[in-house]
Amino acid sequence: MDSPSIGPGGAPVPVRGPLRAQRDSRGVRPAPHVMAKPAGPTCNMECTYCFYLDKQALFPRSSLRMTPEVVRAVLQDAIDASPDTAIQFCWQGGEPTLRGLDFYREAFAVARRIVPPGRHFAWSMQTNGVLIDERWAEFLARHDVLVGLSIDGPATCTTAGASTAVAGAPGRR
Repeated sequence: MDSPSIGPGGAPVPVRGPLRAQRDSRGVRPAPHVMAKPAGPTCNMECTYCFYLDKQALFPRSSLRMTPEVVRAVLQDAIDASPDTAIQFCWQGGEPTLRGLDFYREAFAVARRIVPPGRHFAWSMQTNGVLIDERWAEFLARHDVLVGLSIDGPATCTTAGASTAVAGAPGRR
């Protein structure tokens, strides 16, 4: 079921599917920050503290990879759900770079075809960075993708100067 939203210029915009958001006390629907897992929980590392390690077992008969049809639908839902000019969209995982550059070239091409005039995607990616090489770096820079790097190391390095007790807790990076 669609729910109305107000887009640029006050025009109503239908909001479909799982991205429908509740309105705040002023009746304003906050813009979503969409996070997609194109490779599902699949990762190229096996960090002992990662809560994703067992997730693949939950879907034994699935590749857990986003299909082109799912990518288009999620991008369209993000457009429909966001009242802002910039549509916030983050690729994460598992490890999102496992999908390869061709996946992202096609996803970004789809986004360019379907985004309304005057609006754009504000891309980001959370990655362990292991697969980032010059080709990846060039692609990410060309598309102005904000990259968050998960950096792990010995507890003496990663918790040095931490001001809270949870900084070194299992599952934190």
